[in-house]
Amino acid sequence: MKKTILFVLTCVLFNTASAQQGWFYSAFIPTENHHGAIATITEDIAVAVVDGGDFYKTTDGGAIWNIFESGINQEFYDLAFADANLGFAVGAEGAMLKTNDGGDTWAQISTSITVKLYAIGIASADNIWAVGDAGVVLHSTNGGNTWSLDTTLSTERLNSIAFRDENTGYIAGDHGELLFTANGGSTWEPIPEIDTQKDLLKINATANFVQILAGVSGDVPLREGDETFKSSDNITWTTYQAPIFAPTASDLYFFDDAIGFTISSQNALCNCCYIEVLKTEDSGEQWNTSYFGNDIGTVCNAFFGYADIAFATDLTGYFFIGNLIYKTVDGGTETVIIVNTEDFNKPKDFALYPNPTQGNNLTVALTNINTSDLLLNITDITGKTVYSTTELGNNTTLNISGLANGLYFVTLKEDGKPLVYKKLIKN
Repeated sequence: MKKTILFVLTCVLFNTASAQQGWFYSAFIPTENHHGAIATITEDIAVAVVDGGDFYKTTDGGAIWNIFESGINQEFYDLAFADANLGFAVGAEGAMLKTNDGGDTWAQISTSITVKLYAIGIASADNIWAVGDAGVVLHSTNGGNTWSLDTTLSTERLNSIAFRDENTGYIAGDHGELLFTANGGSTWEPIPEIDTQKDLLKINATANFVQILAGVSGDVPLREGDETFKSSDNITWTTYQAPIFAPTASDLYFFDDAIGFTISSQNALCNCCYIEVLKTEDSGEQWNTSYFGNDIGTVCNAFFGYADIAFATDLTGYFFIGNLIYKTVDGGTETVIIVNTEDFNKPKDFALYPNPTQGNNLTVALTNINTSDLLLNITDITGKTVYSTTELGNNTTLNISGLANGLYFVTLKEDGKPLVYKKLIKN
């Protein structure tokens, strides 16, 4: 069954033509969803799959989403397209679905297996791979019509697969399992030089680098990544930790050698779901906050650890977590403004400095935001309000000497509704 629905949250109306900065709500998935994936075909066309086998497709940059109900009631973990028409989704119990019309409709493909399939890797339309539990590797050479099974490459759970081009590809699995092909998968060889026993959860292969998110995959499909590995030659590996708010990251995505994102979520003691997206523009050497928000009322993925990021260009991309899809049209900025569509024509900015701060004064700078009806709240990690004021101008200095060192959340509200969020660190 196929449906067409305009997804608009009551506090957020998404307008692709006038959105100028930040990440914006693009769709709300009306289900208790904890897995899924999103893929971009063009700047305006994106497709997502959620648990229960429902597919969401937009052709206008996220304003309207068409829904296709496949009837396959399984968890789904990955989604990939070979071109504008041919795509695949994989999930639990060996579930595999295929589209030949760009995600408008999907049909089930028999894989003759019952283990979980976690990832799809596409070298070309006639060289497609899927990997999953217990070292399962599926391979198709005819556009996904039939698949051959190989269980000889590994006995580990295989979590991710990525191809740099038609010949060069990688498979990542539990306990440091990393496989490499230079001939389109005719042969796969282990890469022992990575030298880790951590589970390799997500792999990206860009023009000159391989980036891997490592951590603990657990007994259920989730990603608890706490370390990243990078290499340009499969021999020398650099390891580093992105400064995420939550203890672990649930996805790592690189658009190219330089531009990458990681996403994490944390269920705080205040029963709030904080989501943070970090961005790097120098191959992972430095990371800055691209999105940070307290998404109250949504399905929090903190205990499920599954999210997905996809970009069509360096500016246009989506992240999908729980039952929310967000979109950026400028590569992601530090501030997210939650407003009505009529306000999108004015660029807005909200800055805190110095941040992190070691002093007692904090400056709040506002641009193109009406300050007359604003309330500023600072809350601690438990959700307790520790500072509040309505005395705000374009540049306001706050005395925060009463705040202990730690992590805080600064919220601007208008008429009781959250307008913008920021993270504050006092050292």
